[in-house]
Amino acid sequence: MHNPARYLPKRPTASYWLKDLKMPVADPLPSRTVDAAIIGAGITGLSVARRLQELKPEWQIVVIEGRQLCGGATGRNGGLLIPGLQDGWTSTAARVGEAQTRKLFRFDLQNAVALSQFVSSYISNGGEPDPFLHSFKDGCLNAFATEAQRDFWTAEVEKMQDAGACGEGMFTILDRKQVAGMLGTDKFCGAVQIKPGFRVWGARLVLALAQDVLAKNKSPPPGKAGGRVNFCTETLVRKVEFASESGGSWTSPPLHRIITDREGDGPGTLTARNVVFCTNSHTRTLLPDIPIVPVKNQVIVTQPISPFPAFDGCVSANDGYEYFSAREDGRLVLGGMRNLAPDMAVGNGDDASLDPVISTALRSYIHDTFPHIRDKVEIEMEWAGIMGFSADRLPFVGPVGEDRPGVFVCAGYTGHGMPRAFLSGYHTAEMVAGVKVGEDFPEILLPHGRLGKAERVPIDTYKSSS
Repeated sequence: MHNPARYLPKRPTASYWLKDLKMPVADPLPSRTVDAAIIGAGITGLSVARRLQELKPEWQIVVIEGRQLCGGATGRNGGLLIPGLQDGWTSTAARVGEAQTRKLFRFDLQNAVALSQFVSSYISNGGEPDPFLHSFKDGCLNAFATEAQRDFWTAEVEKMQDAGACGEGMFTILDRKQVAGMLGTDKFCGAVQIKPGFRVWGARLVLALAQDVLAKNKSPPPGKAGGRVNFCTETLVRKVEFASESGGSWTSPPLHRIITDREGDGPGTLTARNVVFCTNSHTRTLLPDIPIVPVKNQVIVTQPISPFPAFDGCVSANDGYEYFSAREDGRLVLGGMRNLAPDMAVGNGDDASLDPVISTALRSYIHDTFPHIRDKVEIEMEWAGIMGFSADRLPFVGPVGEDRPGVFVCAGYTGHGMPRAFLSGYHTAEMVAGVKVGEDFPEILLPHGRLGKAERVPIDTYKSSS
């Protein structure tokens, strides 16, 4: 039985990424009908808002968030952006076909380029805060624990290269000695080195996108005055009554009613011509027929380590259940190990508490893997974040269906949101605005034909890594 209360945001554990960040003051809910209401204020929601503002500067747009800006997965993840398929080439191509697999692969690379261009332009124009988007010199190592993993990924890389999916030098197979020389540990028997690979401070990125949007509020294009984007944070959406349910007209455009927990001065409800759900793990609270479930993960960050290891990159190990990265200030960030939790934390949407078994394992991992720095490591913070896993391991990006016109979803990244969220939001905004979507968009991400009752999806479907 679907229980919406399970997926409502709670007061979460404190995230390192959100510490000491100054958030914009929350706006009241607009009292009049808006052109678009975006639910969720992470990378996806802000990307939708920014692109919609570009396409429809005359529109009234509101971003509604139950917490602060980037209070969900964006502000609670491991801070990594690694382009590429979260599953192997063979398994993905078997599911969606080689053409769409190649398109998904390119989409991730294009996402990294688009984000890099935004950050570069933002910083060059004096924007603050700096999102610290950095291309790792040593890329990302998909590390092997066994010879079987090495043989599997060697074959996968050869298939991708034969298919022309990746550029020269993007994937390199390293042996045990090469990996030990880079990481200072003999724990791994080899790795696939992936380039490019990036680290980024997701919460700062969202603030940068918000600052860009707010600046355009103040200086709209000539002849396009009247539009505005409002940020209504600390405002939890309890329910959305779609046009057919609220007595709204089916004439174009229909009106949808958004009911929030906002109290005090001003309205607690809002009507909107278009609604965009950028709610990831919380999507089923409001759209129960979309098969996305919450999956909990935990992350720790160390105090700065001195002298800092020379490795400038990140590592994914144990089939993605462990990952760590070197940060710009000498810290290490380590996350994962949900494979130690009951049911691999599938269906667990509680980021207000920590699993002590995983907490112990994360701390032991650094000491066991890197004996040369074990005496220099002091844990600074630990927090939990909630991913949104879809049944087919791909996000839903686009209109929900003809029976709900003006309703869109952009959610369900299955632990692979950083490489896809920015452009997914960008193209969702194009669909909302009714303009032609770029040809780089993978059509396999459209919700049409993929929706169904989530209760019918076996729990094992969601237990893969990421």
